[in-house]
Amino acid sequence: MVFFTLLSTFVLAFSLSLGLLLALMLTDAYVMFSQVALAAMFLGWLAITLALAGLCSAAWPGANGVWSDAVESSGSFPSWGAT
Repeated sequence: MVFFTLLSTFVLAFSLSLGLLLALMLTDAYVMFSQVALAAMFLGWLAITLALAGLCSAAWPGANGVWSDAVESSGSFPSWGAT
């Protein structure tokens, strides 16, 4: 189940990023933008793509962090004496 969730999250993020890039490219084909406007659109697309990549990395099963791994270990091994 985790693989399906991770795969669907990755496909959704990739599709949104590619769709946004295509929309920006089509808009640029019909409207002449200055290089400053194109740079701003590129930076906006890059920011959204990085945010979507962060969403994918958060969905990764091992992305819980050290603290949550320690809590899980202390629950599994109570003889270790963790508080």
